[in-house]
Amino acid sequence: FKVWEGSIDLVELLVREKVELKGKTVIELGCGHAFPGIHALQEGASVDFQDYNAEVLEEVTVPNVIVNGGEAAAQRPPRYFAGDWGSLPAIAGEKKYDLVLTAETIYEEKASHRLLLCIDKLLAPSGVAY
Repeated sequence: FKVWEGSIDLVELLVREKVELKGKTVIELGCGHAFPGIHALQEGASVDFQDYNAEVLEEVTVPNVIVNGGEAAAQRPPRYFAGDWGSLPAIAGEKKYDLVLTAETIYEEKASHRLLLCIDKLLAPSGVAY
């Protein structure tokens, strides 16, 4: 599975902008290798991960979170969601997130509307999406 450059760029942005992550609730959409979510986890956030493909979660995301999330992942165990953005808010339940992270997740223009609706439903009232 490919590591998308946008995920590395997003981590660099979070660091450069000194985005406060400690104590925040975070979800990474289209997580793949989950670099941004793992960074948030290491910085003290509680993080959930979503990818369309369950195989990606099982073979890439979960092992990467276990290896690189370390003690943070043990203290604040992430949840993992497979499936499309349309079903995610219902699967995630009532939980609202302080931050929604996503990088290089749109491959077709028509998917942008579903992504925006998902972000809108998942974000807490004062939440921010990157």
